[in-house]
Amino acid sequence: MSAAQRLDDLTGQLIVDGEFHLRLESTLSSGSYGRVYKALDIRSSTHYAVKCMARAEPGSKDHPYQQREIQTHQLVSGHPRIVTLHHHFATAEHVFLVLEYVAGGTLFSAVQRKSHGVAHRDIKPENFLCDEDGSSIRLADFGVVEITTNLCILPAGSRAYMSPESRTRGASLALIDQWAVAVTFTNIISNSGRALWKCRRDSESISSVAPPLTTGATTSSSHALAPPPLPLPVDEPEEAALGA
Repeated sequence: MSAAQRLDDLTGQLIVDGEFHLRLESTLSSGSYGRVYKALDIRSSTHYAVKCMARAEPGSKDHPYQQREIQTHQLVSGHPRIVTLHHHFATAEHVFLVLEYVAGGTLFSAVQRKSHGVAHRDIKPENFLCDEDGSSIRLADFGVVEITTNLCILPAGSRAYMSPESRTRGASLALIDQWAVAVTFTNIISNSGRALWKCRRDSESISSVAPPLTTGATTSSSHALAPPPLPLPVDEPEEAALGA
């Protein structure tokens, strides 16, 4: 049972700490470690997202991770592209993080809403254009675009950003763009000039091609660059349950 499942549903309750008087209106999401509520501060009429977690006692296995989450989020909270952590506090049973409420929902939901069934087929850094101040980017050059029939008819694109299977008929158009985005992403975060597509042909791993990356970045890149069909990672408890 996850921590979120162990937590009582606090919808409708008023949570007060300092200047914040937060009415938890509805659940936005729930995961392995807690729930996120849409909350209204009844004094300022401002909406916040409030993450609620079961309080980890000092000395417990989860306590360092809980503290690290708070401290790390505080460290990066001032960045304009990161959700702001306004406040955090604990009660006898719970830890609450008062976060900026972002009304548009998740990126995944936005992609689903905006999907037009188009495969770009030539995603690479050279086809992203930046504003003068570098604050935003736009994808350009739709010269080899294809309306997705799911399968590639003729190979197209820039060699260093093409997946091996995209050079043959019948490749998945969605995976072609996924591969190119993954190579672009890995090049950006690693500042690597190498053609990372060689990782699929050779025995090299992402970590051996690029400079040291975080575990999360390496895992994300490796999954995105994995040969299809893409296996989904299974958590150890789920794996044990499936094997039972």
